[in-house]
Amino acid sequence: MSVYFVDSLNGNDENSGLDALQAFKSLERVNKLKLHAGDRVLLKSGCVFSGHLDITDSGEQYAPIEIAFYGRENKKPVINGEESEYAVRVTGEYVTVRGLEVSNPKGKYGIALVSMLHGATRGVTVADCYVHDVWTDNPVEKNDINIFLGHTYRPSASWDHKAAGISVETNREAP
Repeated sequence: MSVYFVDSLNGNDENSGLDALQAFKSLERVNKLKLHAGDRVLLKSGCVFSGHLDITDSGEQYAPIEIAFYGRENKKPVINGEESEYAVRVTGEYVTVRGLEVSNPKGKYGIALVSMLHGATRGVTVADCYVHDVWTDNPVEKNDINIFLGHTYRPSASWDHKAAGISVETNREAP
């Protein structure tokens, strides 16, 4: 199990990311990691990260992959999706996203929990996140979609998307 640190102010994507003094700088670098059960990605409190975070790997039921923060608890790290469709997308299973502030003023989703080919989303937790300023230009979706659960592939009309163990806890959305 590895712990990766990300600091948008003082990090460097050439660093190992394996301690706070050798932190990565960008979400782009995190997106290139191959994460394993029990791994943690910690974003520095108070930092603003541009772009999107894409978690495609899966943890295990008792060893989820965790995306969280380090540093001062009263200042969440911010992910600004900018022009991305989503600011945070989780396609893996047994993943926990905790303690982030997420905005995506030009995108469609704040946090998207999406099953890909297998038709199931299991063991994903989104907790203590503040999701706001998400916008879509789709007239069917009149309101912003802050936390979304869905799928991207439907092989037949009889195919059924399943979700199990999805937990959305103590999150806050803008009024």
